Amino acid sequence: MNMKRNKKQLVLLLIKLFFFHSLCFSLDSDKGNAIHYKNPNLGEELSSYKKKVQQNLYKNSFVSVLKGIGFSELEAINAYISLASVYPLEILKDRGYLILPNNIDKKKIFAVNVNNNQSVILKKEKDKFVTYISSAELANELITSTNDLSISKKNIIKVDNNYEDYNKKIVIEESIFKQGENISQKLIDINVEKSKLQNVIKLIKEFIDPKKIKTGTIVKTFTDQGNLKAFYMPITKKKFLFIYNNKGFYNSKIVNFSGIKSNTSKILHENSNKITRINLFTNSNYQVFENFLNKGESIYELLQKYDIKNATINNIFNAVKPYYDLGQMRAGKKLEVILNYNQHLQGLSFKIDQVTKLQVILVDDIYKVYFYKEPYKIKKKLTEIIINSNFYNDSEIFNLPRSIFFELVKILSFSIDFQRDIKKGTTFLVLYEKFYDYEDNLIATGRILYSKVLLKSDLIEMYLFNKGGKEEYYDKDGKSIRKTLMKTPIDGARLSSGFGNRRHPVLGYNKMHKGIDFAAKKGTPIYAAGDGIIERANFYGGYGRYIRIRHNSQYKTVYAHLSKFAKKIKKNVKVKQGQVIGYVGTSGRSTGPHLHYEVLFNQTQINPNTLKMPEVEVLSKNELVEFNKKKTIISDILINIKN
Repeated sequence: MNMKRNKKQLVLLLIKLFFFHSLCFSLDSDKGNAIHYKNPNLGEELSSYKKKVQQNLYKNSFVSVLKGIGFSELEAINAYISLASVYPLEILKDRGYLILPNNIDKKKIFAVNVNNNQSVILKKEKDKFVTYISSAELANELITSTNDLSISKKNIIKVDNNYEDYNKKIVIEESIFKQGENISQKLIDINVEKSKLQNVIKLIKEFIDPKKIKTGTIVKTFTDQGNLKAFYMPITKKKFLFIYNNKGFYNSKIVNFSGIKSNTSKILHENSNKITRINLFTNSNYQVFENFLNKGESIYELLQKYDIKNATINNIFNAVKPYYDLGQMRAGKKLEVILNYNQHLQGLSFKIDQVTKLQVILVDDIYKVYFYKEPYKIKKKLTEIIINSNFYNDSEIFNLPRSIFFELVKILSFSIDFQRDIKKGTTFLVLYEKFYDYEDNLIATGRILYSKVLLKSDLIEMYLFNKGGKEEYYDKDGKSIRKTLMKTPIDGARLSSGFGNRRHPVLGYNKMHKGIDFAAKKGTPIYAAGDGIIERANFYGGYGRYIRIRHNSQYKTVYAHLSKFAKKIKKNVKVKQGQVIGYVGTSGRSTGPHLHYEVLFNQTQINPNTLKMPEVEVLSKNELVEFNKKKTIISDILINIKN
């Protein structure tokens, strides 16, 4: 028995050494044996991957090891693709090793121990290898046991390895040239930065006269978290002008239909190899120091506290620049500084959303950027709130997470006036997601899936539904709950002054009040009442800090007396409904903190409370069928949770 154990340990040692230090194997080493693919598209995809693998030593070594222990080339490449989607091999080379079952020839399952704490398990299912993440201890137990791998185990997570999560951030939209619209207006509309505007216009003029672009011409855009990645437009029936952002600089090229396909595919997948599903800094050799950026402190000043040289800091800035502007990091932001065993900078890490961290790490003497997307299990939670005092306090009593509360208020602001409609006894029912890691620790809250509000004389229900790849909320009849303008562009405020003639609190005489006032604490967030473009964001006489948004050719909204503007809010910036644009203050001619809110129709102020707001859209017949199926699923979930 001991001989068998010793033999296995020796095999594992040899595999580890071979996996990370082999220089002599290549995917072309067995040129006489052609691979035959049943699916031609799969063959083309794997051929593309094969070329990339041939250019990288780490990939070659991994594939060669799997072939050496009995995997076919197709199996080895598929296993590599799955592993590379959850952890970068160029980092794994310094720390990982394989965990193999006794019968690897029959049982195509194995694990890669990443950092002595976590492991990636790869199991062949049909033609692909499915990935799971667990603790290293559990992975060893599962791989060496005779039982089949069960995802029902509490401390294991199945990971999607097709990059869909990341690519959902790439928003593809169409914008149409309207009559009388010039090229500058269109470029601002599709999020070209003002500082790059003339550069992009110059690129367009090299191929086409902007004045000759016809009304109705369609511009297709690709944006990532509000940043324009690329756009294209036709210049002839078969040729397109393709303009793309390459590390902060715009370039252009003329392409045909196939060129459009290849270039847009590259945009959708260019960051897929930068994803890791395991924290790159979970390593006993690293020290992680948590920092919070002080007001007035720069990243340079913070890093210099760790005796980091300016040249190193510049390298970090240059690596991160295509993805994030470190110079614009705001006070209070948490930043992790990671030092290695030599007390040299190994990297930085900070959150960019609830489940994603941007991590820049030293690899082969170069700082590289990865996005750590923590894998999670989704559990559904149902919370009922009965109003006794007010929505904010009562939601806290009933343990509704703050993030869900604020999202719910934002969504319901389209249909409910929180100052007038919410009374004692009003009941809220909220179904939402909670994210847990493989050890069942709560990471974050997710989406609101369903909500019901029982008012004194009304019932409001909303369902989350995916329409054409875009998730929106709809009422029980399939009508969008998103109105043209929100009734209340602020949370937790009371209506302090209505629309019409009143005695002015500062001037002391009767004066037409052309808006409505919401009294609220200084610093309370203010939301854009609808999608639109900011026409003005500056100090404007008695209005103080002032924002005006153009929503369409007829409607505009005004927000006045702000304490400050939100980040990136300025003239010509495009905003979305519900986006924070500023904060309550008392600037200008004001007696106390409040929001002065106006709605303009054809340049004339109108009473926001009497504004009849049309629905945005109704689902089509086929979409309504799918929506009703979704409603049934939600009903079943509610019944199961209640039982």
